[in-house]
Amino acid sequence: SPMTIKLKILSFAILAVLLPFGVLGYFTYTHSVRTSELRFGQELRSLGVLVAKETGRRLQRLSDDVGVFAATPLLREAFNGENTALLQADAYFDSLLARFPQYRRFRLAGANGFPITGQQLDSEKRIFDGAGIAVLVRSETEPLLRVTVGVTDEANALSGYLVADIGLRVLQPLLENSEGKYLYLTLNGKRILTDSGTLEATEPTSTGGEAPVAGIAGVTMYIDHRGVTVLGLFTPTPVDGLSVLAEMDVEEAFAELRRLKTQVLWIFALLLLAMLTAVYVFGTSLVRPLDGLIKGARRVAKGDLDVDLPSNRRDEIGYLSRVFNDMVMRLQESREVVTAAQSQLLEHNRRLEELTVTDTLTGLANRRSLSEIMARQLERYRRNGRLFSVLM
Repeated sequence: SPMTIKLKILSFAILAVLLPFGVLGYFTYTHSVRTSELRFGQELRSLGVLVAKETGRRLQRLSDDVGVFAATPLLREAFNGENTALLQADAYFDSLLARFPQYRRFRLAGANGFPITGQQLDSEKRIFDGAGIAVLVRSETEPLLRVTVGVTDEANALSGYLVADIGLRVLQPLLENSEGKYLYLTLNGKRILTDSGTLEATEPTSTGGEAPVAGIAGVTMYIDHRGVTVLGLFTPTPVDGLSVLAEMDVEEAFAELRRLKTQVLWIFALLLLAMLTAVYVFGTSLVRPLDGLIKGARRVAKGDLDVDLPSNRRDEIGYLSRVFNDMVMRLQESREVVTAAQSQLLEHNRRLEELTVTDTLTGLANRRSLSEIMARQLERYRRNGRLFSVLM
């Protein structure tokens, strides 16, 4: 039926739009997501490596500065145990603290790690395990960098160590970032410094649920201490346990992809609507003349030849309509010929009937006609018993 044809056209159009566009859209979106994830991972890795390297340089400069402080002859004399030299060392440390506010405390320690002098000498036993840089995180004080360098005598033999405690905020400028990413310094998986300063209480890296991002080495997706889903990547620094954590919000990172997805869906919806409209118009222009052709054929089948279909179209349907009209016209001509032949045949039969029962000369009924009349009257007599007479 015409509706079946329209449905077939509509189904074909929908498949023609949905199938290629849907497959293309799916692969395009999947590729965009994958490309974005790789780009995000590369950005986090590049940022983490950059900040970790700069952190290493800054720590090395601090270590070099403390080495310069330790090279003064005044500290060499302090290791001889003279009270005057120890007092002079304390005064020297006070002057350094006044000139360099990022330093919190200076102390001298023997080779065994026990302090021998310094500001705010406390009950702490060993204050280091060897030369180098370590991070101190205690609940009662701010996070500190502890830089330990050796102090040598005139014979270049190790006399002891200078231990300098530096506020971790000295590294804060390295964490400033305006690219929509967040930078933290972490110690053994806990945040200790952000771009806004040190944290009063160390925060865990995440609240759990870490899930590695497929195909991006080192990048994990998790819910951070703010309750926000983020992508994170750790980059170690030269200090044992100290790492740079680079994070970016998943919501912000994939905002562009969501906009792309919305645009693709809108384009798809508009394209589908346009296609359905075009299919409806095309289907109507195709089915309507076919419907008229079917109705005309039904009328002709019932004997009504007064049918004339529109045939002004210049396509196959127009050609079919012209052929149908020509067929109907030929049927009309054939019907007229048959009707005329039937009329002539009836007239001939009537004439033959007259010739068989009348005399051609007198025009009176002949013997055949009389025999037929007599046969009818006899039959009537036998059936009704009614008498009749014959006049000659």
